[in-house]
Amino acid sequence: MTVTIAGFAGGATDPTIASALNAISETWFTDIVMCWNDVTNVGLLEAVLVTRYEALGKLDSHAYRVIEGTPGTVQAAQASLNSRYASTLAVQNPLNPTWMWAAAFAGVASYFLASDPSRQLRGIALTGILAPENADRFVLTERNILLGAGISTFNVESDGTVALERVVTEYLTSPQGVPDASWHDIMVPKTMSRIRYDWAGYVSLTYPRNKLADDGTLAAEFDQTVVTPSRLQSSWAGRSRIYAELGWIEHSTALAKQALFVRDQTDPNRVNARQQVQIIGNLMVLAGSLEFSQ
Repeated sequence: MTVTIAGFAGGATDPTIASALNAISETWFTDIVMCWNDVTNVGLLEAVLVTRYEALGKLDSHAYRVIEGTPGTVQAAQASLNSRYASTLAVQNPLNPTWMWAAAFAGVASYFLASDPSRQLRGIALTGILAPENADRFVLTERNILLGAGISTFNVESDGTVALERVVTEYLTSPQGVPDASWHDIMVPKTMSRIRYDWAGYVSLTYPRNKLADDGTLAAEFDQTVVTPSRLQSSWAGRSRIYAELGWIEHSTALAKQALFVRDQTDPNRVNARQQVQIIGNLMVLAGSLEFSQ
């Protein structure tokens, strides 16, 4: 008996996600699964992700998609995208629908990054996903090309398990068009978001109803409900040490000393701060020369 399976056909258009995005505009979802890959819907979602990450948004979200195709067609489809807040995984001739891949991708990534936002996802299995046939699996050279194009990759283990290899964002160039690898790996936006919201929560709990005064004033010296820029900087130094102990950042002591907290000259209720962190690295490449001696 011969069975022929043909792809779906005859659909009119993809649905629009505009109404769904509007419905959750004030709701914080840290991770979003994107089922469709059409230009219109992807553009809508990635524009919303930018506003969610801005200072006036403060609803950081990361989107996950899975796109089907050859290395060439996948790169062509992704060429116009440059989001820091979206990760796309590529697969060729998958045995499960791409929306199932996307759900598994988002599920495991969000779970493990919630546990440790700075730790890579290499080796994490995509639960319930069947591996593509051998002929449809990307070889190492192809996977390296995909990573360079801002597309995440996976491996297939000897028992058929589909496991993530390296998860990256779509971000490749700065707004000025200069190649920029600073946001390449998903751990960067995830760690930055975690630190931002931890710090904001810490300040809200530590100084819930505090007054604000300049350093060296009598109010700062005698009133325990007063906070000053220097005290905020000391709090930041202590919190940075915790982030370093958690393995999220490194060189926290030196960078905390360089942090700048200044009371605004026109608004007496505002402190302007500049805080820098260095995200910790991950062991992804071991470049060694194995030699023999005579």
